Amino acid sequence: MRTTAEVAAILDRVGEDDVRTLERDGAVCLRGVYGRRWLDLVAEGIERDLADPGPYGRRQSDAVDRGVFFTDYYMWRRIP
Repeated sequence: MRTTAEVAAILDRVGEDDVRTLERDGAVCLRGVYGRRWLDLVAEGIERDLADPGPYGRRQSDAVDRGVFFTDYYMWRRIP
């Protein structure tokens, strides 16, 4: 994988403490690491998948639930 300057700048913002937190807790919050362009791109992909799910797309929550839990797989194959 080629590392662009933009990706390199993102990786520079992730520190060893973040890595240790991920290893310990299984998740880490990376506030301010990704710029608006990346967040908008992800939001667009999510909206596109919700509107036209792939063959593995499933709503896991009930219609009466206050929130929505939706899963899908291999979206990168369909959504650029």
